[in-house]
Amino acid sequence: TTASCLEMLATLQEVDGAHLLDLGSGTGILAIAALKLGARHALCVDIDPAAVRTCQANCRLNGVDDRVEHLCGSLDDVAAEPFDLILA
Repeated sequence: TTASCLEMLATLQEVDGAHLLDLGSGTGILAIAALKLGARHALCVDIDPAAVRTCQANCRLNGVDDRVEHLCGSLDDVAAEPFDLILA
């Protein structure tokens, strides 16, 4: 569940300074939490354009939009690059 993922994020030392991929980001809650816990950058990916817009708005509202990229697509659309943490 989302609550379980949030609890887990709070305990991971790997979050601090991480470049993360949030696949199926939806509202962006997990990426936002990770960024507030010290992640340096997030790529939020969702196939639903409405979810991407919601994620963008939530990132703005939470003051993390300067550290987030949004992509409307799937894993196939993500450039081959290393991520420190992958959320799904």
